[in-house]
Amino acid sequence: MTLRVHTLGWRTIATIGIAIVVAGQFSGWNYGLAYGWANMVGAAILMLLFYLGLLQGLAEMAATWPSAGGLANYSRLAFGEWVGGMLSVSMAMGLVACAGVVGSFIAAYAQTVIGADALVVKVLLFAGVMTLHLRGTKEAMWVVILAGVVAIATLLGFAAGTAPLVRAANLGLADQHLSVSGIVQAIPFALWLYLGVEQAVTASEEAEKPGSDMPRGLMIALGVLTLTAAGVILCAPGAGGIALVAKAGDPLLAALPVGAGSYFPTIIGVGALFGLLASFFSITYSASRQIYDLSRTGFFPAVFERVSRNGTPVPAFIVVAMTGFAVSLVGPERVLLVAVLLFTAAYFLTALAFLRLRTTMRGTPRAYRAFGGVGSGVLTLAISLIIFYACFNIEWHSILLIFAVFGIAALCRTLRKSATADAQI
Repeated sequence: MTLRVHTLGWRTIATIGIAIVVAGQFSGWNYGLAYGWANMVGAAILMLLFYLGLLQGLAEMAATWPSAGGLANYSRLAFGEWVGGMLSVSMAMGLVACAGVVGSFIAAYAQTVIGADALVVKVLLFAGVMTLHLRGTKEAMWVVILAGVVAIATLLGFAAGTAPLVRAANLGLADQHLSVSGIVQAIPFALWLYLGVEQAVTASEEAEKPGSDMPRGLMIALGVLTLTAAGVILCAPGAGGIALVAKAGDPLLAALPVGAGSYFPTIIGVGALFGLLASFFSITYSASRQIYDLSRTGFFPAVFERVSRNGTPVPAFIVVAMTGFAVSLVGPERVLLVAVLLFTAAYFLTALAFLRLRTTMRGTPRAYRAFGGVGSGVLTLAISLIIFYACFNIEWHSILLIFAVFGIAALCRTLRKSATADAQI
């Protein structure tokens, strides 16, 4: 069987990008407020420029070489299987880290909305989603789209409901100073406002008109996310105060003062849970398939290639669920840095692939050409280096673990390739 080509329009592509990202606008970004509201705004603007450059390059590549392989496909096309494989490894680790972080945020919101114990919520969450996946249940496109619509409506409703409560004094501008170091330190958390929107390019193979649908869908997704990001960055700390919002696992609910209305916090909380759960399901699904694909290409052990009768990669998903649960027990602000670092590595390679393909395949007709051309790729590379710098205050054992997984992947690839060559002799 093959994918159903020419079935998705730009509206669906935009909604997919929004639905993937939206969990990060309910929680995670607020940790950047610890470095000052003005610095967080500066970091958010820089990340907007970063994703503008990244998505323009991706729009050109996705329109010219439509593929469900996403970012890894363009790195393979530009640099070969090894670089593409390492990008996939980085994405797989990043997705597992995101599963743990989003699991923590779901527990935080559930604890506030229904009073459930955070650990119990995490156990039920990972056990429940494992059961669904192992039975072969896949997220339907309409569920992802519905989740995106509900989540965006919740974010816009939050901004509209809290805008009258915003006070300049709550933003702490009198006690803060805009600084380069403050902006850099806030960058990983500002990136969380957009992290994952690029995954919409995996729909390029099914787009009706990749040359127009991909750039339009990606840019509209970026625009909508920028609107909602501006709403939460201004209204959450503006209404609740930086001290209260910056460290909360459920910042939107923490921002609502007593007397904000008996139904309003419940509506926001339920909407947040809806969006977070849908994102969680999509993340765990994507992570298990990423590990399965890495096994097929020889970068992970062959055991992860096994699938059940209904097509579910059972060993791959069990590893995702178990590792994700363990990650959810760690402070989300620490794991978030690791996820951002891993995704940024993939973005860096993607920008390099864009620049290389512009040179090595310059004769290939482009269905769409990136606004800014090579400049878009150079901008993405430059800001990627800044993000790398911002992330490298993570714990040394996290860095060692990342390199260990890369080393295991390289060893698996070498051994399996050698075994295949010996079998052919």
